[in-house]
Amino acid sequence: MERSGIISRVYGAYYDILELPDLSRTRRGRLRGRLRLEKGRPENARERHLLIVGDRVNFLEDPGAEDVAIEALLPRRNAIRRGGAYEDHALGANIDQAAAVISLAQPGPRWGFLDRFLASCYAGDAPAWIVFTKADLAPAEPNAAEIFEMIALYRALGYRTFLLDLLLGQPADELAELRRLIARGVTLLAGPSGAGKSSLLNLLLGRTLQRTGEISASTGKGRHTTTNSSLYYESDSSALLIDTPGVKEWGLHHLDRRTILESFPELHAVSGECRYADCDHAPGARDCAVQALLRRSRERALAAYADEDAVDKADDTEAGLIHPDRYRSLAALLESLEYTDRIRTGDYIKPTGRVRTGRLRSPDE
Repeated sequence: MERSGIISRVYGAYYDILELPDLSRTRRGRLRGRLRLEKGRPENARERHLLIVGDRVNFLEDPGAEDVAIEALLPRRNAIRRGGAYEDHALGANIDQAAAVISLAQPGPRWGFLDRFLASCYAGDAPAWIVFTKADLAPAEPNAAEIFEMIALYRALGYRTFLLDLLLGQPADELAELRRLIARGVTLLAGPSGAGKSSLLNLLLGRTLQRTGEISASTGKGRHTTTNSSLYYESDSSALLIDTPGVKEWGLHHLDRRTILESFPELHAVSGECRYADCDHAPGARDCAVQALLRRSRERALAAYADEDAVDKADDTEAGLIHPDRYRSLAALLESLEYTDRIRTGDYIKPTGRVRTGRLRSPDE
């Protein structure tokens, strides 16, 4: 008899499956031969795995076998991905909402990482939240004023934000609201190592599912405690949470330039003002409102970084421009798309297309 389930973990050739309808039983499965052949198709060449956490599948029990046989992958509604030059890494499928977990101190916030995550959520058609952790430590940071300015900016752009002290589980009303929201469906948690994803997961589900780690004294960055995406089910609230590995880099090579531009709310708001409906917002496009806004934002960003005391960055958002820090993030993001072949000493491309990296070397070496 064919049954269905949700992929909850991927490891090697095996998959953990939460069996539907009640998700109370975990089965270990392997792909049927014909599905394994799908990985070799050209359209799947960039995929790290054919199936990903959150996928819905049909499977059969093989008489006398311990593992079940995965017969079919059901259509995906969406997926959250990060893309490198040679390979895409899908972190979760069929996502109802996604949350970036960003530490405000020890380690400090990485705004560029956050902007890339938000662009991936836009492309994946998944509403994005931002959960700021270690809020109790932020006021003591040397750049505390800038941190809280950026938090206010993301709120003004329409992103739902939460400020939490995970150690004390405060504020209680913020946590209660998060618990209410995750009951709506499948929620993906992503963030840099050390941001507190595992602690947040334990807090939301009310039990210890993931171990937590310390910050490295030598690098000031977090140590990985989650090494694979995993899906957890909370029976009391029917919440499904996907905890993803700590990420150092979030590439967007799987997105085109126009999608990235439109993922920024500041630009999306003016994209309908272009003279031509099919405008691609490329440099040199005629009467392009997006390019006009980018030019003005660039001028303000250059002025802000030339004399930070003379220009109030917060005024740029009120004037409809891109905040200088957001503009710098966008400029770096677009520039990175032009350098897909960054080769480092010791690099080699595996048969799967994945690049193993070594020391960065000059293009002239």
